[in-house]
Amino acid sequence: MDGVCGWGSSLHIPCEGDARMTVPWPTVSTTSVSWDASVAAAPVSRRQRARTPTTVPVAVVPTIADAAVPFPTRLLPLVEEATCALVRARMSPAAAPLLLHMEARASSAIEGITASARKILEADAGLPGTRDAALIAAHTRTLRTALAAQWPPRPTTLRAMHEDLLGAESPDIAGQFRTEHVWIGGDHASPANATYVGPDAGTITALIDDLLKFLDTSQYPTLAVAALAHAQFETIHPFADGNGRTGRALIHLTIRGRGLADQGAWPISGVLLRDTRTYVSALEDYRRGNPWTIVELFCTCAIAAAEAGQWACAELATIRQRWAEHTTSRADSPDRAVLDLLLSHPIITRPQLHDAFTSRHSPAALDRSMVRLVNSGIVVASKPARGLTAWRAVDVLDLLDEFATTGGPPRHAHPIGGTSAAQAFPGIPHPQ
Repeated sequence: MDGVCGWGSSLHIPCEGDARMTVPWPTVSTTSVSWDASVAAAPVSRRQRARTPTTVPVAVVPTIADAAVPFPTRLLPLVEEATCALVRARMSPAAAPLLLHMEARASSAIEGITASARKILEADAGLPGTRDAALIAAHTRTLRTALAAQWPPRPTTLRAMHEDLLGAESPDIAGQFRTEHVWIGGDHASPANATYVGPDAGTITALIDDLLKFLDTSQYPTLAVAALAHAQFETIHPFADGNGRTGRALIHLTIRGRGLADQGAWPISGVLLRDTRTYVSALEDYRRGNPWTIVELFCTCAIAAAEAGQWACAELATIRQRWAEHTTSRADSPDRAVLDLLLSHPIITRPQLHDAFTSRHSPAALDRSMVRLVNSGIVVASKPARGLTAWRAVDVLDLLDEFATTGGPPRHAHPIGGTSAAQAFPGIPHPQ
């Protein structure tokens, strides 16, 4: 942990005024490389080929692990406030899986990939659905891998995250550092009109090794490290696709790995999604040698994400209490346990339900429980495939869709604690 609520009573944080810290943050430069329009991945007309430049500016990305750069003293209060917000925020066990979905959904939306909560969770449950829903469900798996990763991360960690993200969609590139040029903006034919062309593929291995060294050894506050590492990752752009989503998963890997939060993923991307122009501008500032814009943005986002996450936890507690008021079952029935499960997994198939309680309740008792919950209006049954029954908890799905629309509370989060959040969801089983 970065101290009790701060970022290092035992660490030396290089700040402005330290005479030893005089080197500015390294700036991305460019070099011109030849570009042959005839080998473009996408078909181009002769007119397009004739108008395509024969050289393009490719980024030359500097290393950062050994950069001795003073931390702005003006940012210290904000870093402290943001760190305290994450440390003090409490995530209920029921909310953790759903906040992960919220984060995956928002991170995907930044890339223009969208789907409803129902479609995403159906895809995550292995049910057929839309391409975007499958991609968002895959991003959820990327986040799970990031949160479960050992610290410090290795190149194989990043590749495993990327494999989870694109293994089904693009197996030829999933989990592999790119071997060709990649760019942002412009078109698929060439990087002629791109806003940024990533560094040469031959430099990626060394740059990733340096980035991981920075993650492991930096004495900056954890939120600053997470912001700078994310910006450096996006600058390197090590994969042929999926860099933004993998890079945002790296944020949560860093926050958890460095001990700032151990409960799950707070919805930071949900806050970034509110103003993507500012987010993109901060990444551009980073490449120009001003790293503090992205640090300031991430600290602001962390405060709002903690607030929004606690709001979601409180709303879930309210839903669970309302369900309890609408059920009258015997103490030995599985109804209560099933409701706890549905709160964190609001779409579940019959085999998954049976597997979750295989040692506690019989399949027949579970089926009777679902009939009661359907009759009480808590869940809705469906037949998503031949011979397969699934149930969905509409209240929870509505909450997820509301969060995607509003980003959480308009101003202040509902306080959580006591039985409403910390004690309401003990021992919840997770379906396999």
